[in-house]
Amino acid sequence: PDNIRTLVQAFGAISRSAGYRLGKYLPKVVPLIVTYCDNPKFDQDDELRENCFQAFESLILKCPKDITPYLAEIIGHNLKFIKYDPNYADDEEEEAGEEMETDDGEEEAPAEEEEADEGGDASDDDDMSWKVRRSATKCLSAIISTRPDMLGEIYTTVAPVLISRFREREENVKLDIFGSFIDLLRQTSVATRRNPDSLSLVQLSKLTPKIVQGLTKELSQKSVKTRVGAFALLKELVSVRPGVLTSQISAVIPGIVFSLGDKNTNSNLKIEALSFLHLLLTSHPADAFHPHVKTLAPCIQKAVGDHYYRISAEGLRVLSEFVRALRPEGTSFDFHPYVKDIYQACLKQLKAQDIDQEVKECAITCVGIIVSTLGDDLAAELSECFKILLDRLKNEITRVTAVKALSRISQAKLNVDMTPILSEAIKELSGFLRKSNRQLKQSSLSALNDIVTKYGSNKAASSCQH
Repeated sequence: PDNIRTLVQAFGAISRSAGYRLGKYLPKVVPLIVTYCDNPKFDQDDELRENCFQAFESLILKCPKDITPYLAEIIGHNLKFIKYDPNYADDEEEEAGEEMETDDGEEEAPAEEEEADEGGDASDDDDMSWKVRRSATKCLSAIISTRPDMLGEIYTTVAPVLISRFREREENVKLDIFGSFIDLLRQTSVATRRNPDSLSLVQLSKLTPKIVQGLTKELSQKSVKTRVGAFALLKELVSVRPGVLTSQISAVIPGIVFSLGDKNTNSNLKIEALSFLHLLLTSHPADAFHPHVKTLAPCIQKAVGDHYYRISAEGLRVLSEFVRALRPEGTSFDFHPYVKDIYQACLKQLKAQDIDQEVKECAITCVGIIVSTLGDDLAAELSECFKILLDRLKNEITRVTAVKALSRISQAKLNVDMTPILSEAIKELSGFLRKSNRQLKQSSLSALNDIVTKYGSNKAASSCQH
């Protein structure tokens, strides 16, 4: 066995070094590796199997043309051994889990049991089967990344197996499985750009409920790395097919809330959760979020007030989109109970002086969106906000962002009274037209145009001679 392992390792090393030049010898090399990969004689040799899949991966990457006749057989072995776990009766549990998926009350118990098993097996040094599963996963990833011409076949044969393996008990292998599916989604994105009517999008849409079903279970796990990986996959899914989760919003919201509120959550996970929520808000219909506003609003406001600047900045970006979703045009949703708390959360960051520049700019942008969208509910409280915006307009570092915020407020269909700062704001904006900063000049000119269009009849505006 040692000699065989060395031989298989040598094939992989030669392919990495010689590249395509090994291609003409594949009719002799590949059948040999296949024989060692799935041979009852070496049934207990996990290291040999790992070496075989590593060799396959190298051959796929280095000899993409010559390996083509053998891909179907290699994929078959990958799909078999990605589930190889002789010390854990996973297949039976998967079937049981699928039968229980319709029962929400029983869905949590298997997750807890699986978490317990995962923790128990993590210290089992004798179990090397996870290395076989990991190498099989990476080999599949190599096929997905290098063979866009096989995308349809991959969706038919490989994708369902990858989805079923989201429940993998070994965390490192699970993250590699997530990575393989992300590679598949990226290949789908490339195919869609070339052909908007690509069949792969239809296949992806059919698989979406199972994808979400598998990932929502992972979002309830204790492992931070697992949840970060799940959010990364969901972001890629939404990027490839905006709006694809419209009917699945209620399934992913609990995972977002859990990750933002869990005491054991680290900053990376919070940022991933907020980033996914931001993408979700920008790519799905506003009314899909209305049933969840009561749940989401406190979590977003808490993130806005976080001491870590990256979480606070991402929270403000999410809040900006959340406000737009609260009051889309023609909505009958009762948003009024949430307006004051949202405004105060943003105003607190707007007033703060000793905060990061990114947070300052996000707060200015966010308050501009809040006032332009919900300003008629805040008429009595806007004077403080306008004074701060005027101060930010006079600050060289924040003035471009403040100009855009004033422009947005002026464009609003709401009747927002800017009279207290109108005269001084116009003078500042007019002064910016003399500056050399091109972006500042363009933004100021646009803002002046919006102000004159909206408030041209206002005495404060007409009194300015510029």
